[in-house]
Amino acid sequence: IAGAVIYDRLYVFGGEGAAEVPSGVFDDVERYDPATDTWEILAPMALPRHGMGAVGLADSAYIPGGADVQAFAAIAHFDRFVAPP
Repeated sequence: IAGAVIYDRLYVFGGEGAAEVPSGVFDDVERYDPATDTWEILAPMALPRHGMGAVGLADSAYIPGGADVQAFAAIAHFDRFVAPP
């Protein structure tokens, strides 16, 4: 997975090991709020990936690279995720 902090909350994106899909890659986006010690499931990634990085800046997470198939398949893709309020 990749993770980034935006507005004092941790966001996590993607990952590998999804046995229920042929690619083996998760499209999950989740948010952890340490103030309430709760997780929230958000809308999925448009392009499921693993092996990428993420950085939080202002209201967004920037997510470059990764792979769209478990264990290989590096791609040149870039997402900007804007955090919901």
